Amino acid sequence: MLVAASLSEINKERIKIMADFFERNSISKDKDLKKSILTLLDVAPNFVSSLLKKYVESYSEGKITHLIPFDMDSVKKAFDETLMVQKELLEGFSSLSNVDREPIISFLKRVG
Repeated sequence: MLVAASLSEINKERIKIMADFFERNSISKDKDLKKSILTLLDVAPNFVSSLLKKYVESYSEGKITHLIPFDMDSVKKAFDETLMVQKELLEGFSSLSNVDREPIISFLKRVG
């Protein structure tokens, strides 16, 4: 199920598979991780898909020893340069005023 969820095509069924996975396989003591991922799945499903893809790749490369349960330690080990760039963008964008955000939003809409 996790490998199927990590494929790049995003549609309603894939989002449902990912949501089911996180509902069932997140460590119960880390409720913040589960809540954060499920929220991101609603607002940025491509980001979650990318995260899962890196997570599965990390397992395949031996960087993490298990796919489930999905826990913060394993996610940290799977974090790569692409995810660090996305994190930097989010943190930087969040710090901007609404006036400064508008040109960036416009730029991203035009290029993507």
